[in-house]
Amino acid sequence: MIVLKKRVCCFVVLLLVFILALGVSAEDDRVRVEAEDFLPEVSNPAVADDENMSGGKFIGIDSVGGHVIIYDNIPASKAFVVNYRAIHEGTILHVFIEKDSEFESLIDVDITPTGEDWGAPFLDTDEIEVDIPEGSKLKFTCTGSISIDYFEFILADEDQGEEPTIPSTGDLAIIQYAVFGVFSTLLLKKRVRTI
Repeated sequence: MIVLKKRVCCFVVLLLVFILALGVSAEDDRVRVEAEDFLPEVSNPAVADDENMSGGKFIGIDSVGGHVIIYDNIPASKAFVVNYRAIHEGTILHVFIEKDSEFESLIDVDITPTGEDWGAPFLDTDEIEVDIPEGSKLKFTCTGSISIDYFEFILADEDQGEEPTIPSTGDLAIIQYAVFGVFSTLLLKKRVRTI
């Protein structure tokens, strides 16, 4: 009976470790920047309180108001995602990066409307692939109007010029499932023998 309890405890611990490892591997590669954490001295968006938003606020920018938002110290990233709301066709988010004290165009993002009025939900864009060096300063403007809750930057691989030496998130998940399956089978076999 004691042997059986030990086997069950081992099984539960292994299950918890597996779940935690899977969660960490899936979320480790992103850094969230709240839209309201812009540089205040050089940015001029509209800011609104909303307890349903990620940081309790969201910002709005439009071309009529000439709104600009600037963020500093962005981590080295290979892509980013914008959580946004927009209602007009033809809205474009313009992204600039500072180089030699001047901003130059990095990418223009065509924005898909999330609904027909400003009560529409906030949605994530697809991952926008772009190379952002460590510590970059980014500026955002737009054609049309857009509300933004947050940005998520997908961190770049440390050794961009070499083949990765660690498995991707998908590979890690497969490895974790395989290890879990093997240990589960072994534990269950031993449990059957001790009963």
